[in-house]
Amino acid sequence: ADKYDLVANITHDLPAEVGREGKQRNPLEEGSYRCHVQHKATGQWYEIQDLDVRETMPQLIGVSESYLLIFERKGATKS
Repeated sequence: ADKYDLVANITHDLPAEVGREGKQRNPLEEGSYRCHVQHKATGQWYEIQDLDVRETMPQLIGVSESYLLIFERKGATKS
């Protein structure tokens, strides 16, 4: 079976009040997106939000809260 490495993770953070009783807002129009990407040459993970880029540890990437996960097959060759 093929094995895969996580190379990017995108999350969508909602403000705490969205979705509460009486609030009729569209959650896709609220909040912000964060992207976690791995630099292939160094293996270092980065968190990106708008123009803010900072190093992060892979243990801090909350995959359970992901909006989109991007994987790369191990041993994949470029064509």
